[in-house]
Amino acid sequence: MLRSLYFLLLLTAGTTQLAACAQAATDKPAGMPVAVRPGQSLPWLDSLLTASPILRLHQVGMSLAYADSTRPFYGYQETKYFTPASNMKLFSLYAGLHILADSLPSLRYFSRNDTLFFQGTGDPTLLHGDVPSRRAYSFLLNRPEKTLAYCDIATVTPFGPGWTWDDYGYYFQPERVAFPIYGNTVRFYATPPAPVKATKGVARPPTPPQSRIRVLPRYFAPLLGPAPADMRTPGLDPDTHIIRALHENRFYVLPTAKKWVDETPFVTSRGLMLRLLGDTLRRATSNAIWRPRPAQRDSIRTLYGLRVDSLYRRMLRVSDNF
Repeated sequence: MLRSLYFLLLLTAGTTQLAACAQAATDKPAGMPVAVRPGQSLPWLDSLLTASPILRLHQVGMSLAYADSTRPFYGYQETKYFTPASNMKLFSLYAGLHILADSLPSLRYFSRNDTLFFQGTGDPTLLHGDVPSRRAYSFLLNRPEKTLAYCDIATVTPFGPGWTWDDYGYYFQPERVAFPIYGNTVRFYATPPAPVKATKGVARPPTPPQSRIRVLPRYFAPLLGPAPADMRTPGLDPDTHIIRALHENRFYVLPTAKKWVDETPFVTSRGLMLRLLGDTLRRATSNAIWRPRPAQRDSIRTLYGLRVDSLYRRMLRVSDNF
């Protein structure tokens, strides 16, 4: 029953907490019609959507269509506008399953004389804080060539069309580049200060001690400072600990005496990437033009890194779109 019907568009919600579920034919509610004709209502589905105490708290829409013609046969608030949420990652998973092999391509490279020329592939896992891959790191670290030369490749803009511009400071909106490193984010680890013991005859300090902040990668530590008073607005999210300047890598920490971990994207550039890579490898890195020469037997090869299932697992379990 309903063999020719599929959910082309599952459940679109304004939040990222809703799960889209397909109901098996054996679990159909009482009163579910055996077959559906175009234009026929689905009272059992209307009842499920309107009676759910969870869905009533959110903006919900659904559209069902025939898979062989994309002709819709049911809609629930389908004409309303929605911001695509984490269910959009299902399309990314589908694309990855069809395009990628069992491991992620991490580098394309060729060697000539004493120089290794390499370029990125968009692999986000190099030294990533959650799904780190050290394959490319170890490869570059142990290459016998004297010089490592990074070659630019044409890429998309840092942000895609329709991205919310003021989300630039949130961990889920790092900039897109061909050679991500550290996930294109900075991680901040706050440790509560040691309790101050009361000493007889000694006045308490005028300001309470603040949490100590550890920064990774350490390159960004000198770029961290206390947030000025005009940044401490009443409307700030209580979970906000770090504020970054819009167009520069200046980070400001809000006063706190608690333990927390925060992750903030940094402004990317070719020069910064080379600096971070060189500091991590402790090897000189430079910039070059990608010009392999077949006459000199410049054989282009691909280095594969993390297995794709590790990346898919993280992508589907965490509610973000990177």
